[in-house]
Amino acid sequence: MSKSATTNNTTKRYDGEGTVNQRKDGRWEYRVSLGKVNGKYAYKSFYAATERELKKLIKQYNSDRQKYLCEADKTPFWQHAEHWMRVYKFPNLRGNSIDRLETTYEVHIKPVLGFLPLSQINSDDIQMLINAKAQELSYSYIKKIYEFLNGFFKYAKQRGIITTNPCDAVIVPKEEHVAVKTREIDILTPKEISKLYAFNNKILKNDNHFYKHVPAYLFLLNTGIRCGEAIALEWSDIDFENRICRINKNFTLVKSRDKNWNAGKRQKLVSETKTPAGVREIPLNDRAVEMLEQIQNYNRKRGIETPYVISTDSGAQISERSLFQSLEYALGAAEIHHIGLHGLRHTFASTLLRKGVDIAVGQVIRSPQRDHDLQHLYPYHRRAETKRDQSDTIHLNMRVSGKKFDPNLTQKLTMNLTTKSAVRTSHKQ
Repeated sequence: MSKSATTNNTTKRYDGEGTVNQRKDGRWEYRVSLGKVNGKYAYKSFYAATERELKKLIKQYNSDRQKYLCEADKTPFWQHAEHWMRVYKFPNLRGNSIDRLETTYEVHIKPVLGFLPLSQINSDDIQMLINAKAQELSYSYIKKIYEFLNGFFKYAKQRGIITTNPCDAVIVPKEEHVAVKTREIDILTPKEISKLYAFNNKILKNDNHFYKHVPAYLFLLNTGIRCGEAIALEWSDIDFENRICRINKNFTLVKSRDKNWNAGKRQKLVSETKTPAGVREIPLNDRAVEMLEQIQNYNRKRGIETPYVISTDSGAQISERSLFQSLEYALGAAEIHHIGLHGLRHTFASTLLRKGVDIAVGQVIRSPQRDHDLQHLYPYHRRAETKRDQSDTIHLNMRVSGKKFDPNLTQKLTMNLTTKSAVRTSHKQ
C-alpha cells in the first residue's frame, strides 16, 4: 500500500484500486467500484476509526471480492458473453472463424457457465471446466475454450463490469496430460504415391469416369495447396505458358448470418485467402501440368464447360464432402490406406523433408499460416529412407508473397530435389 494519509479530507489511491479518504469526523473511508448495475457504476465504502484498521478491511475485501461483486451485478454470463461476441468479435472475423467461435461457446461453455451470474464466476469455476474438458477433448480444443474465456473476461474487466480476470489464476493442462491426444495427420508413403500414379494410368487407359478426380489428387500432391484453395481454383488462375498456378481465393462452407449475426443454413462461400501472404504463385512441374491436361481432356470429351479446375460432371463447383468421398473410393480401389484431403498437403510437405529440404527452407516454401506443420513432420523426415527416387520426387512449392513470379524459377525448382545444396541454391535464386 501507499504511504498513509495524515490530514483530513486527503484522498489516497492504494495500488491503483479504490480510494482512501480521511473524513471530517476523523474516520477513514475506503471506496471502490464494484462494476456496473443497469449501465451505471456501483460503489462500496468501508469505514474504520484508524487507517490501520482500514487496511485490515481492505485486505479482507481483496481476499473475497466476488462476495461483494455479486451484490452489484447478477446479470447471467450468457448475456454478457453473447453481447461481446456480436459487438466485438464477429465483425472482425471471417465466416468459418465465426462458426468455430460460436460452436465453442454453445457446446462447451454456455451449458456450464451460461446461467451463472457473471459476478459469481471465479477461477475455481473455470479451472473445473477446463479440467473436465481435458478428460474428453483434445489439447487444441481446450486452448480454444480457454482463449474464449480469457478474451471475454479481459473485455469485461476493461469495461469495468468486473474488477479481476478469473482466468489469470487458471492453469491450462499440458498436452501430455490431456486424455484425448491430438490426432496426427496421416500421409501416403512413397510406395503408395507410386501406386496412386499407377492407378491413374489404369483409369486413363480404361477411360473410367468413376474415378475422374484422381488426377486432381495427384495435382494436390505436386503443389501442396489446401483443399479449399483447390476447390476455388479456376482455369483462369492457371498460366500454362509460364507454368504457374495463382492462389488468390479459398472455398469454405459457412453458416449464413443476418444483420444481428443469427445463424441460418450453411452455404458455400468463396472468399479471399486468410491472409495477404496466402496470395501466391506456384510454379508447376511436369506432373502437375500433366494432371491439369488430363482433367481438361476429360472435360472436353464429355462436353463439360466449367470455370473450375475441379468440378462435378455438370460443371458446377464441387463440395469438399464429395471430393473427400471420391478420394475414399479411389484409395480403396487402388489398395492404399485411407487418408484425408489435408493428408495430401502433409504428404507433399513430408516428401520435401524426405528429399533433403531443410526445415528452415520448408517453412518458406509453403503458405505461412501453418508453418508448424513442418516441425510436426520432422520426426518422419528423420526416420525416412535416405535413398532418392526420382520417380516419386515432388516439386518444390515456392511462396512468392504477392510478388510477380519469375518464370525462370520454374525450371530451377522442378522435379530433382536430390540434395540440400541444390534446394538451397534454388531458393536463394
